[in-house]
Amino acid sequence: MEWIYINSSNGEVDAKARSTIRRRAAKGHNIGRKVNRPSYLRSLQHQPRSKLLPIVSSGSCSPVQSAQHNMDADGESQSTPTQVERIIGDSLSILNLPIKIAPGDRALTYEALAFMKVPKLQPALSHALSVNDANYSTDFLRLMLMDQACYHCIIAIFVESRSLTRTLNGIHHITQSLHLINERISRSTGVTNTTIAATLGLSTYDAVQGRYDHGAVHVQGVLRMIEIRGGVFRVGSEDPQLMLKILRSSLAYALRSASIPSIDIDWLEIQENTNGLNLQHTEAYSELLPANVGGTLRVLDPELLYLWERMYILSGLVNKASSGNHTKLSSAQFMTSHVWLGHRLLQYAPLIPSGYKPASQSLVHLGSVMIISALLNGFGREVHNTHLSQLVRDICVESLEVSVPKELTLWVLFMSKITGLQDAVDDALLLPRASSLIHELEISTWDDTRTILSQFPWIQHFYEMQACSWFRRINMYEMVR
Repeated sequence: MEWIYINSSNGEVDAKARSTIRRRAAKGHNIGRKVNRPSYLRSLQHQPRSKLLPIVSSGSCSPVQSAQHNMDADGESQSTPTQVERIIGDSLSILNLPIKIAPGDRALTYEALAFMKVPKLQPALSHALSVNDANYSTDFLRLMLMDQACYHCIIAIFVESRSLTRTLNGIHHITQSLHLINERISRSTGVTNTTIAATLGLSTYDAVQGRYDHGAVHVQGVLRMIEIRGGVFRVGSEDPQLMLKILRSSLAYALRSASIPSIDIDWLEIQENTNGLNLQHTEAYSELLPANVGGTLRVLDPELLYLWERMYILSGLVNKASSGNHTKLSSAQFMTSHVWLGHRLLQYAPLIPSGYKPASQSLVHLGSVMIISALLNGFGREVHNTHLSQLVRDICVESLEVSVPKELTLWVLFMSKITGLQDAVDDALLLPRASSLIHELEISTWDDTRTILSQFPWIQHFYEMQACSWFRRINMYEMVR
């Protein structure tokens, strides 16, 4: 029997014929037969990339006018669709961006955009801080897509933050950024905020790797550019987010180089009042002010007591927000306030033994600085601060020989272990002293210990897990001693 093609669209195949065809197909009479027709997918592959796609016109003419316009000379309606060029590429390639993105870096650029979209906060603070601040990270996202040097710098920071060692891709992008920045500085066109932001990115790149000695050179360059631009107030008025990031970077480098930040913070004082948590407004946070634990407040001079109260308020607000008793704090406001407080603490006394006052005042100042230092760790990394750790060791040894409140010493020991002294060698210094204090204070449980620690600046969700773990180690030390 000869098989022929039957065109069922012309009405020649009735319902009975269709039933016969379906019955034969169901019985398997068509098994093994092939239909020879051109492949639709293969035909699409051979089409030119610039093929035009028809779409229906969306003009403002009425349906009657459109129908009359599409009538030919014989009175028959003709389809005259509008022709548009086929879009080839992804959402980055169709944007008219002033930066050049290599084809091999498109996927990396998408990942970096998602990475820079959210604030880089400690995971333990997620219950207390809101990450939906519209202006928190959009400034650097804009610079990433609008400036070539900033683009290369942010890509390099993203690559290095994901790796424990330096990568060739990161080195390539940071080299490109350096070349573009040097080229701009060599011109006589003046310094722009974009160039300042790109140079700040170089210091962040070094900070991610823990190379603070290299990054300090870029920070000094940024401060020099600010002077050329007209000072902190001018740059801050033009781009407050950029100025805040500069102050944060200056504080981080000062903490790790045992120096005083060499930048005027008068602008930051105003920002803390207007755009921060307003820690200077004592009346609004009277319930968060400290109690005179062990006579601690009596031995503090007025300036340190003022900063000590601000640290109480900051930690108290975070604790209330974490427990749900307060609305979540703005990430930008929190950053403004703790950067301001860190600058004030280092202006009071730098992280050097000669700049410290003895006994209780040194412990109060040291514990406050350790809190600020822990909050500055970004990009998911904790960089070891050798200057701060050594100072903690020296102060802890000296505190054994002088009379200071036991509760204050215990708080500093716990803060030291949580934020600074993580080496096993340091346990030989901290464990005996902590065990002796717990025995003298007649503490038997972790709840009793937490009650004492909570009387000082103590961010509950930030320290709870590590502090509880170390308390168990102290108990084990008591058992084997």
